[in-house]
Amino acid sequence: MLPTSKSTKVFDYRKINCLIYGVPKIGKTTFCSTLDSGDVLFLDTEGGTKHLTCFRVDLENAGWSDVMQTARELLTTEHQYKLVIVDTVSKLYDKAIDHVCNQMKCDRTSARFTNNGKGYGQVNSELKKLWSMLLAGNFGCYFVDHEATEELDETGNVLKFADPYKGNRITRFKPALGGKSGAALQAGVDMILRCLILPDGKRVLQTEPAHNVIAGGRYSDLLQNGMPLDAKHFVQSFRSAHKNHHTGAGDDA
Repeated sequence: MLPTSKSTKVFDYRKINCLIYGVPKIGKTTFCSTLDSGDVLFLDTEGGTKHLTCFRVDLENAGWSDVMQTARELLTTEHQYKLVIVDTVSKLYDKAIDHVCNQMKCDRTSARFTNNGKGYGQVNSELKKLWSMLLAGNFGCYFVDHEATEELDETGNVLKFADPYKGNRITRFKPALGGKSGAALQAGVDMILRCLILPDGKRVLQTEPAHNVIAGGRYSDLLQNGMPLDAKHFVQSFRSAHKNHHTGAGDDA
């Protein structure tokens, strides 16, 4: 049925999807654990939440079928979680490779897996299927990843490791998960947030893109670039925007 009125912008941080990345031990997991008063569900793929008191599905040693089953349960069963944290997505890439290798009865270094990109094509398909499921849920999903770098030439083209380019090289910071599956995830989320430590030691969130940083998205206008890496500050930004947009509305974002 065609709409008869305009839709309104969503200002609820629990109804958007984010990709948050940064160097190890900077506080990504702790930040996510304190969102929504801690009432979040972690899909822990590498054992990074053991220091926290939290709701957790332990997927550190789980196979790919267990990962997919967890995603299906989130979509098809009633549960209390309004935020799901996938920590980390890079580990899921390894699990998807192991799954495809088991199906193909080979290892990741074999010609059977690498020829014509057949194995990696199946890996990308599995990950894209998982992204689609998690992004379709009636909950916000925050994907956590490590940080990686890549070299660019002066026009922004990515340089290969052995590229003979002689000009100035630009180091760009980006989520560690690359390739087609990484690009699909970046395209599917509403925001990409980079965690970094400033020279004075402050830990902040970069919410806007730069020539050497992948970040930004649909909510850059209400999230201050360089805001503290603090869940309360992050949540308040959404609540303030909600109140400003809906004149007279309560603080219920």
